[in-house]
Formats: sequence, C-alpha cells, structure tokens
Amino acid sequence: MLKLFGIIKIRGAVSEEFKFMNKDLMQKKYGKPKRFSDPYKDFGGEEKELAEIISKSDEALDLRDFGWIFQMYLPAADYKEGLYFIPLCFELMEKACPFEANVCNSLFWYIEHFKEKLKKDSFYEDCIKRTEELFEMFTKDFIVADEYQPNPKYRLSKLKYGLSVDRIVSGLAHCEETWEILSKFLFGLKDKGDVGSCWWFIISFFVRNRLMYVTKRSFGYKRNKIIFEYFHKFGEYSKHWEKARIYTQKKGFYSFLPQFAIIPFEIEE
Repeated sequence: MLKLFGIIKIRGAVSEEFKFMNKDLMQKKYGKPKRFSDPYKDFGGEEKELAEIISKSDEALDLRDFGWIFQMYLPAADYKEGLYFIPLCFELMEKACPFEANVCNSLFWYIEHFKEKLKKDSFYEDCIKRTEELFEMFTKDFIVADEYQPNPKYRLSKLKYGLSVDRIVSGLAHCEETWEILSKFLFGLKDKGDVGSCWWFIISFFVRNRLMYVTKRSFGYKRNKIIFEYFHKFGEYSKHWEKARIYTQKKGFYSFLPQFAIIPFEIEE
C-alpha cells in the first residue's frame, strides 16, 4: 500500500545551523544600499520598482525582489549594493519551497561573478558553505508528499523538495558560473547512500527529459549532456535504481518510482 507523507512547511525563524556565520559582517560591510545603480542599464523605466525594493524591510523581501537584485548577467545591484542581500536570499530560499528558478540561477551566478571581490572581503567560502547546507537540506531525505498532480509535468511536486532540487540542477546547467558552484554537490550524491540513490534516479529522469526536447545549440545543452552521461554511466544507473527500489519499498512508496522508470537513450554527436 502506498504511504503518503505531507510536505513539511518551513516557516518562522531560520534554524541556527543554516545561518550565515558572517551575516552581520556581510550586511555591515557596506550597509544597506540607498539605491540600486543598475550597472548594466537594464532596468530603464523601472526606477520606481527598484526604489520600492530598497524601501522594504528585510522580512518583506520576496523571491521576485531577489530575482531583480541578482538577475543573471544583468543584476540591478553591483557588488557593494548586493552583498547586503545575499544572506537574506539564502534564508528565503530555505523557507520558500519551491523557490523561483530565476532566483536559484541568479544568486549562484552572482556569487561566482563576484568571486574575487567576495574572497577579498573573506565572504566567498561562507557563501559556498551556505550553498552546500542548502543542498544538504534538500537531499538529506526522500519523502513522497500527499499532493495529487495528474499531469506528469508536475510529478516532482509529489516529492518533498523535488521541485527545488530540479531547479538546482537546471540552475547549475545554466551557465559556467553556476556550474562551478553547484556541480560538485550534485555529483556527490553517489556517496550519500540509499537516499542519494533515490535522488540520483530522479535527477537522471528530468535531465533526460530536458534533453529530449532541446537541440544541440540550446542554452545549457553541453552541461545537461555532461550530467546525463554522468548519471547514466554503465553499471551506475542500474546500481542506483536497485538501491532506490529497495529503499522506497521499505518506506512504503515503492509504486512511486516506476513513474520515472526509463531506458537511457543515446545522444547523437
């Protein structure tokens, strides 16, 4: 019989284990900006909206705000203006599940884009550690949630953190900067036991699914192809499938995994 588990909503204060060690230092280094300089001049005509973001309290900032602040390639904030908001964005990503894909792509791009400046201010390693903690939180267990979604497109919403993990994967494949930060955490799933095998199998599904509908010239194709080939190494795929099958059967939701049962396909060079 299929057992279903409800999603645990994370609300309230951010747990101590996920707080930035240097949050106060990061926010005091340059202070909260009085304006966004729009360094690449991409927000012409949006001055009022940017001013509204600045005027909000830290607690009132939402995912859309962070998407604007850190926008990939064209952020509203330069380094000194954006530093204040990095720990706040991480905290909201912990509480908001799933978070918006643009926030994931943009925040990690921003961190790597300003890597040297973050290192100079001694904040880069803290950002990487916080990223690792967030990924660990998403993949430390494998729970099917009691949310019925008849459309296969939304099956990942039946997994606790399923959509957020999907957005981490799509985020790392998006550009070289996000790949640099996130790929080591993704590939480390092979060393995380039965739960890691479950996520390995699910990730292999939605990476394959993306590759089926894109061309070689598509954005991120090369990196998605690397992920696909890594997760379908000869012997690895069947090994993780068997471990995931046994683990989920013991948990009572064995019938969930066959929804993702696939046969790897060959990618033409």
